[in-house]
Amino acid sequence: MLLPLPAATVRNLLLEYHLSLLSVRRGAGTAELLVNLARAMYLTYFLQEAGYGTPSFSQFHEAEDAMERANRWGYETGIWMLDDAGYPLFEAIVNLHDRQLAKAPAHAVLSADDRLSRFVAGSLRSPLPPAR
Repeated sequence: MLLPLPAATVRNLLLEYHLSLLSVRRGAGTAELLVNLARAMYLTYFLQEAGYGTPSFSQFHEAEDAMERANRWGYETGIWMLDDAGYPLFEAIVNLHDRQLAKAPAHAVLSADDRLSRFVAGSLRSPLPPAR
């Protein structure tokens, strides 16, 4: 648990996140692919909180806003994609998550995943602290 996740596991996770990002960038996304990106966003945030990375909280709030716009657009039109403002935010988050998964010990990743599961099962709208 003190070592990073196995390399094959990390590759599979990151491939899933990068393909989701590419698909929603090109307008070929689905609601499920946006869920994958939301998962990556919150796991990245939880790992950042645990000391693996230093993006600003505002970046995560902006990414949540972009995800909200993408979901709204998807439900209204059936086209599940990130807008021009949202894509670079998620690109940065997925790239940070790449670095986190390469360095964070398995126990930190599993703890972040547990926090995500508790958030999803709960009633909060967001696990992020309020924007300043």
